[in-house]
Amino acid sequence: MNIRAIIISRYLLRTTRAHNRCDPASFDPLAKKWKLNGRYIMSKDNTRPAWPFQHITTMAAHPGGQWVKKIGGKIRYFGAWANPDPDNSKAKAAVDKYMAFMRETGNGQRERAQPVAVVHPEELNLDTMVNLFMQEKHLAVERGDLGARQFVEYRTLGDLILSTFGKHRLARDLTPSDFGLLRPKLGGGPVRQGNEVVWARSFFRWASENYGIAVRFGNQFDKPPRRVVRKAAKRRVIFTPPEIHAILAHSTPALKAMILLGINGGFGQTDCSTLLREVVDFKNAMIEFDRHKTGVRRIVPLWPETVKALEEYKRLNTAHPELFFVTSKGYPWVHEEVHRDLNGIITKTVRCGALDLAFSSAQKKAGLVPHGFYLLRHTFRTIADATGDLNAIRSIMGHAFPGMDEFYVHLHSGGIERLVKVAAHVRTWLFGPIRKSGRALAGASSGA
Repeated sequence: MNIRAIIISRYLLRTTRAHNRCDPASFDPLAKKWKLNGRYIMSKDNTRPAWPFQHITTMAAHPGGQWVKKIGGKIRYFGAWANPDPDNSKAKAAVDKYMAFMRETGNGQRERAQPVAVVHPEELNLDTMVNLFMQEKHLAVERGDLGARQFVEYRTLGDLILSTFGKHRLARDLTPSDFGLLRPKLGGGPVRQGNEVVWARSFFRWASENYGIAVRFGNQFDKPPRRVVRKAAKRRVIFTPPEIHAILAHSTPALKAMILLGINGGFGQTDCSTLLREVVDFKNAMIEFDRHKTGVRRIVPLWPETVKALEEYKRLNTAHPELFFVTSKGYPWVHEEVHRDLNGIITKTVRCGALDLAFSSAQKKAGLVPHGFYLLRHTFRTIADATGDLNAIRSIMGHAFPGMDEFYVHLHSGGIERLVKVAAHVRTWLFGPIRKSGRALAGASSGA
């Protein structure tokens, strides 16, 4: 048999096997393309849906028609998938079966109202404290009360506590000088260090609430002073108007709309990726929703340019019934892949951000040094601070603040113009004064 015959036979064997595995798509050997419902498609994978609940666990849509996940080195099946599945009912059923499997097999942690007191409070060592604390956080992730990324942050910090003080050190024996040794090991800038101080204190606050152990941190384990945070913020680089215009000139309709949301209302990557169609009010040029990260209510007046970009993108995209922004393949622009060990415990999270890649590419085409998309949010905050209305800025950005409930009551009773003034100030910085014939900002023509 010559080489040509061998290549042809192997090709036919490979396509036949692929054809047998693929349902409902079929392979046309003459056209050398996959076919679905009488139409040619790029790949048989186009017929399979993406897993919608990355914050809970990860599963794959098997060509055989079921959601699958590898656990303990074996492929486990958790029910049929459907495409389309508008309400994610099939995926939700798969989550329920997965949770039941983890509980029944012992690979998941069984829920309990309070941690098991395995030792006397006076004999609680750091290893036991960290393990019990992480068990509770794992249950919080499974319930949806805690994000997988934050769980990994706690786990990393728990390892740092154990490596610094030792596993067998009693929690009650720690002194302020011990925490002074831990403080220099916290990495990052002032804001990051402040967050890690709060997270580290959470371990010992948990021990105090559950075992009555009083821990004295001392003044060596405080968050960085506000003046240090302010100095770091002043050194932070922000975008200039010419840079933003250059990036917009090299952006697709989707990226352009998300960039304008970033500088118009301080939107981050996840804010754009999780934005729902139903919260975008084109008539009143307003977006009102609960921020995904904090759960705080956000009210964002939209610029005429932002409304126009959103309307243009909406006309081009009808791929998803709920999400406003999706990629060309119908996936969210930002999602997290959660990795677990054989016991189902989260080991790491991998952020998959098509938005960051697209934003970086647009900056390179504009001849700029690439920065992260989140710098648009920092730029909005820096420029908006000149208005002096801190509560209005926090409301737009989704930050919690004292007296927040009373502030929102004031807004809905006719005080929306404070938010409009903040948005208008940033718009003037970027585009110049708005023309009289232009579309008014939200609230400016509604009697607010």
